[in-house]
Amino acid sequence: MLPVESMRFFYLDSGWIAALIDGALSIGVEGSRDLELHQAMSRPLVEVVAAKVGAVRADHRTRPDLAVPTGGAEVAGAAAATAAGLATPPTPPTPTTPQGPPGSGGLPDIPGRPDRPDPGPDAIPLSQQRTGLLLRSAVVAGWPGLAVEASAGGRRVPLLRLDRLSDTVLLALFDSVPDTVTLTEPWHGLHFGFDGGDGNDEGGGGGLVLRRPDGTQLNARFPAAGQPGLHAAFTRPGDPSVLRVRDLADALQARLGELLPGTAVPMGSALFATELLASAHQLTFHHTAPVPRET
Repeated sequence: MLPVESMRFFYLDSGWIAALIDGALSIGVEGSRDLELHQAMSRPLVEVVAAKVGAVRADHRTRPDLAVPTGGAEVAGAAAATAAGLATPPTPPTPTTPQGPPGSGGLPDIPGRPDRPDPGPDAIPLSQQRTGLLLRSAVVAGWPGLAVEASAGGRRVPLLRLDRLSDTVLLALFDSVPDTVTLTEPWHGLHFGFDGGDGNDEGGGGGLVLRRPDGTQLNARFPAAGQPGLHAAFTRPGDPSVLRVRDLADALQARLGELLPGTAVPMGSALFATELLASAHQLTFHHTAPVPRET
């Protein structure tokens, strides 16, 4: 179901979960008294749990800042007070069989669902639409601190859970339906260096995506295509682990001067560090609604 090096996005079926909870809570209901107790306690109990869903991840990691406000807080407070004996629970309504119009077989006339009776005010409430993802990859094992962020319409979508089910399987649950999900290497992976080249350099490998002095990227690489890579051109002869910093700084300054004519390019330690800054890698998934086809 989840091949190696793959990812699956999914929805949580709130109706199925509500039916599962209702079935579990209705075990042992044998008469009218049990039914009344079930109707009186099931909804408040579920709402108390719903109010605590967003705190599970925070509690597990002892990180109160990770808590997510979820629905049912006001009702949950009243239900908790009732459970503690601080309030008197309302008298549950007497179960009745809803009656529909003549010819309906006794079923009520419910818009959109004429085949089933109204569940009534004591029915287990459906939670809001939630989603998640499953990732099976060596990335999960290689970066235990892999960060997962989601957004919808430019606004952050709260993360309810982020758990490693095994060494290579990661589960994430979101409190809504995001249109963008981003996976990011742990931020402590920020370092200085250069990549292994894009295949256009001649041996030696290694290249940089150049930046302006203000840190914004230029649409240019260094060395340019067809030139020797950084390893070949700017490391000590006989010891490729040592970088000739002064030579590389002078070459970077000259190249930036060509790309930014009329702009001062003071190649000090700050600009040199800016050019060699290698941030954590990110992988972003975007979801766009399909365009309706004309018929």
